[in-house]
This record gives sequence, structure tokens and C-alpha cells, in this order.
Amino acid sequence: MPKKLKKSLSIIERRRHVVELRRSGATLESIARVVSNKFGLPNYDRRRCHEDLQFALAELGREYHLSSEALRQEQLQVIDRLQFALWEKALAGDVKAIDAVNRLLERKAKLCGLDAPVQLLVTQCVEKELRTFMDIISTSLPMETYKRLLEIVSTFTPGDKT
Repeated sequence: MPKKLKKSLSIIERRRHVVELRRSGATLESIARVVSNKFGLPNYDRRRCHEDLQFALAELGREYHLSSEALRQEQLQVIDRLQFALWEKALAGDVKAIDAVNRLLERKAKLCGLDAPVQLLVTQCVEKELRTFMDIISTSLPMETYKRLLEIVSTFTPGDKT
């Protein structure tokens, strides 16, 4: 095996090992010690461990994005084929075909991110829980702190993102 290929495989294996150890909850310092011993890297420290982890996670993100994008494209192709198969019937006025094409177009819009995000207005279902929460706070905080909290909360309006 060529030396360069062997080194590349070793780096890939090292980074895979770093990710596994981090997923198990190990600290960067402990990962650095384990990797230093296992791979014979006396100068492998927390900084290099962090770099390996960042590189590996970025690579996983790219792979995930590529695979999810490929799946999205595949789904869009299926929708296009189904739409093509139903199109003439829909144009001829077939109600079932029109409904099916409409559902396909809705799905296509969702896959492509064309629809505006759904916004929900939280109202009555939370109001009771909020009142209960405020009652608990009123008995737990000094009165002056509680009044100040009420002043702050009263300045917010529904839909505020602050």
C-alpha cells in the first residue's frame, strides 16, 4: 500500500475514533490521551483533537446534506412522473385526477421549500398554564421582584420574538 494512502486511511480512522469517543461523552483531553496512545502520536493534544472532531463533523454534515439532497431529487422525479401521467386527465376535467395533481403540487412545493412557514398563535391552551406558573412565582419571589417581573412581562405583545 502506498505510504500516502496508508497515512490518509490512518487519519480517517483516527477521526472516526475521535467522533466515537466524543459521542460516548469523553472530554477532549481524555480523547487526546487515548488517540495519542492508540495511534502513536506523542504530540496529539486537545487542540488537534478539536480540529479532528470539527473536520469529521463537517464531513458528516456534507454527507448528510448530499444524501438528503439526493433523496429530495429522487422524490421530485417521482412526483414529476406521476404528475405527467395524470396531467391529461386533469386537463380533461377528471376531478380525481385534478385532486391528485393538486396534492402532488403541494408536496412538491413543500420539498422545494416554496411554502411560507406555518405560524401558530398560542392562546387559551397556554394561558391557564401561564396563570398557574405566575401564581407559583408570586409565592416564591419577594413581592418587589415579582412586581418587576410583571412589569417586564406586560411589555411583551403576542408574536414578539425578543
